Amino acid sequence: MRWSWVGLWVVVLACAEAPRPVPKKTRWPVDEVAFTVRTVDPTGQPVPGVALVVRRADQGSLISRSGTSDAAGTVRLRVMPGWYVLQAEAPGFVRTLDMDARIAPGSEARLELTLKRAVPFAGHVVDLEGRPVAGARLQLTLSGDEESALSTESDADGRFRIDSVPAGTVKLLAEKDEWSPTRLELETPQPELTVVMGGLGSLRVQVRGPDGKLSSAASAWIFADDEDEDEEHFFELFPEKRSDATVFQKLRAGRYRVSGRYAPASGDCLWTRGIEVQVLPGQQAEATVSFEGVQDVGPWRGVAVDARGNALATGVVKAWLENGSLDDVGMHGRCDVRPGLDGSFALPHVFKAPVSLEWTATHPSMGLLADGPLPAGTGEPVMFRSGIGLLKGRVLRPDGQAQAHFKIHSYSEEDPRGEYEQNVPSSHTYQWVIEAEGFAPALVRAEGRAHEILTVPDVVLDVGRTVHGRVVAEDGKTGVPGQEVELVEVFDLETRWRRRPHKATTNADGHFRFDHVAGRRQFLRVDAKEQGTVLRGLEPDEVSVQLWLVPGAELGGSVT
Repeated sequence: MRWSWVGLWVVVLACAEAPRPVPKKTRWPVDEVAFTVRTVDPTGQPVPGVALVVRRADQGSLISRSGTSDAAGTVRLRVMPGWYVLQAEAPGFVRTLDMDARIAPGSEARLELTLKRAVPFAGHVVDLEGRPVAGARLQLTLSGDEESALSTESDADGRFRIDSVPAGTVKLLAEKDEWSPTRLELETPQPELTVVMGGLGSLRVQVRGPDGKLSSAASAWIFADDEDEDEEHFFELFPEKRSDATVFQKLRAGRYRVSGRYAPASGDCLWTRGIEVQVLPGQQAEATVSFEGVQDVGPWRGVAVDARGNALATGVVKAWLENGSLDDVGMHGRCDVRPGLDGSFALPHVFKAPVSLEWTATHPSMGLLADGPLPAGTGEPVMFRSGIGLLKGRVLRPDGQAQAHFKIHSYSEEDPRGEYEQNVPSSHTYQWVIEAEGFAPALVRAEGRAHEILTVPDVVLDVGRTVHGRVVAEDGKTGVPGQEVELVEVFDLETRWRRRPHKATTNADGHFRFDHVAGRRQFLRVDAKEQGTVLRGLEPDEVSVQLWLVPGAELGGSVT
């Protein structure tokens, strides 16, 4: 099911048919106010010469004001009320950010910024033999503040210096193309630092089958364990395939997860085993993924049936032998088999009973999960139910024939039987609009229930009616030419809906026409900018309307 919601409330201003007096527009007073910032050190003493930049937080990097602190550590500015970000920098001090400076209208605003003293941070980058490494990129992040990073690059002698570093725990990352990165966590201040970097390494992987022999048919893949636990980078490498091993070249030093894959004879099942390997700078690591001693206890048999006991004769039964991904550490496996006409299936090669089963149809695309504990695997029925609910329906023409081409919420559908499906993530009432060329859009509402497949009544299309209308100016007589008029559903006014409304454009005299209008209450909406707006209900039996533009009003207020 294709739903597209944006969680915003919409304020709808309904305009009357006849013109009415409009209050005179007034401006909300937003004069500049005095803003004084005092910069001090940790002891409370003023810090002169501080470069202060004040940016509007809601306008990206646009600089609103800037200045330099005087002998008393004070910067005096004039700014508009609003939300600001302040950045203060001075030699010998840590760059300071205040991300939440709120300046109210009317009165003078004052703020005191305390600057931390910086500590020296310098050193040199060398290779494993102690030779200087030029052009290494160094990035320093503060503990607990990963967003704030200081960076520099090593010079021709491998030396570097980073200013504005506070005392405490920091993380240092040194990187260079075709080199392995070096990561350090250390305390500042400290003596001059030596950062050692090494070249790229390699990894040679062998896979042994259940008989203990090297398997030329087996394959291997690797994944890098990134320092960020929420991200795991998949390395799309092109390894060198050899008769006895797979070799991955030019690897950055670090910990890798190696996934070995073994396919038993029939090819319906795949076994995998994941191990972890450490790759060192400039060295080749060796890894062996072994399936030696793993026993094939298949076949595991069952009969696929739905919740009513009917055989699932088409589609594919997918079986997982362990929870988790096939490439996780440890032993995993998966089998894909097609059931027979009576729903019977057999997983030919398994090293243990499956932990979960899924039945997937080829058309229409849907999946059912095995419900309840799995049987012993000796041919018992396995009941499959939908993981989510489903609403199924048909679209018919007035003569009862199937409508093969139609749209649901502006997304094209095509089915020779006129059938469609809507997913049901949770139990409540759903609604959708069905459109077909030459017919009025049909609005469907149905109660959906999670984990159940329900059929909704057929949608029988009708040609609808034609609605003629005219858009006139504030005087009630002059037609407004070239104006866009929208025909919208009632629920379109209650949410920011991504479905495109039907539109018509007025002619030279302000007239417009909508064909194939459904026989239910809808709304006509016009936004003529400076000329005014109108929102008018269109009743189910109306075929002629006049839309009278009313000048827009101004809405003012404050948020605290």
